[in-house]
Order: sequence, then C-alpha cells, then structure tokens
Amino acid sequence: MLFDAFGTLLDTRGLHVRATELILADLGLDHLDASEVHDRWDEELLALEKPENGPLPTWDVFKLSLKACLASYGVSVGSAELDRAIEVMEEVFRSGTKPFEDALELPAFCRELGLRTALVSNADARLLRHILSETGLDSLMDVIIISDEVGAAKPDERIFCLALEALGVRPHEALMVGDWRVDVIGARRAGLKSALVLRGREPTFLLDVAEGAVPDLIVDGLRELKGPIASLALGEGEGR
Repeated sequence: MLFDAFGTLLDTRGLHVRATELILADLGLDHLDASEVHDRWDEELLALEKPENGPLPTWDVFKLSLKACLASYGVSVGSAELDRAIEVMEEVFRSGTKPFEDALELPAFCRELGLRTALVSNADARLLRHILSETGLDSLMDVIIISDEVGAAKPDERIFCLALEALGVRPHEALMVGDWRVDVIGARRAGLKSALVLRGREPTFLLDVAEGAVPDLIVDGLRELKGPIASLALGEGEGR
C-alpha cells in the first residue's frame, strides 16, 4: 500500500492561504486579496509540474511560483524576500498540519492484514519528517520516500518504482492512495492501481483521460477503502 502525505493523511486545509496572508503582510502587500493571490500561486505551482522542469527541490518550486505569481501583479521580489516567504510557509505548515481522523486508522488496518505500507510524497524532507514524527505516522510506514531525498517527484514513475522496490512488491500488487492528479497519473505510469480521496471536493479537475488521470477508485474518506484493501490482501494470499 502506497500513501500520499499532504491532503491524504495530513490535513493542511487553509494553511497555504494563511501563509499567503502572512507573506503578503511581510511584503507590505496586504492590500491584495490573499485568497486570490493563493489561487494564482497555485496555478503557477501546477505549471511547474511539467516533466521538462526536472525534479526541482520543493521550496525552489514554491519560490519560483511565488515570484511568477507576484510578477503578474507587477511586484518584483528578490531572493531574500523569497527566502523569508519560505520560512513563513514552513512555520505555518509545521505548526498547523494535523492528521485527518482516519489517517492513522487505515495504515494500521493495512498492517493488520499483513500488507506493507509506504509513504510517497513530493515534499521538503525536513518538514515532512518532523510532521510524521509528531503525528506518529512514521511508525505506521515500512518505507518513506520523499521527492527531495530521492531526486524524483510525482508524477514521475521513478518515485513509485523506488517505493515498490523498497516494499518488495510488484506494481499489480499495490494500490496508490492520493488526493491529487500527480498521484493518479504517476501510479498509472508505474503500473499501479490508484484511489483518489476527495474529502468533500469535486473530482472533475482530475478526470483527464488524455493524461491518464482517471483513478480506479474514488472515495470521500480513507475508511471507504477498507473493503477494497481487504480484497487486495485476500487476492495476494490466494496468489501465494
């Protein structure tokens, strides 16, 4: 079993908007609408998902996208201001990220069934490892693969292959559980099935057949995956 971190196991709702508010205040730009700036920043982040951009470190992606976002408002920022913005973001996410109520339950359920678990995340390693330790999620993962540590990021299939190799399983024996299109697209490229966790969102932005972003399962929360995962475990047992 492979799990995404932020948005799937870890609740970060509202944190990016809050960080945006604080960053704009730091820059003397608090007259701008933080929600609007956040949405435009997100658009720039998505634009950097393209494979030709290579496996950029997480905070570099956030810096480049913030710089492009603010440039669209006619604002130029330097490296020191971008560094400060990342400090603000890291502190907001470090102090505000919490596990979803079902986040510990499903990985524990998987391990009770004899399934090995892996975390596969595009993230800053220092921040994520701190959060995993604080929440206890690290103790429920047999393998932790973080983009900034391995030099590959979702949807690059290499990051999924590294997880499969570390788990000692074949692609058809694994399921990737995530909340975003890179989880679905990357899983498909690596030969895995995928489950999309909505948590109240609409899935329409993910249903892109051309990009392979069509999950095998769509659920609102992690508990809905217990049945399919139990079937997966049973199937593996019969295969042995």
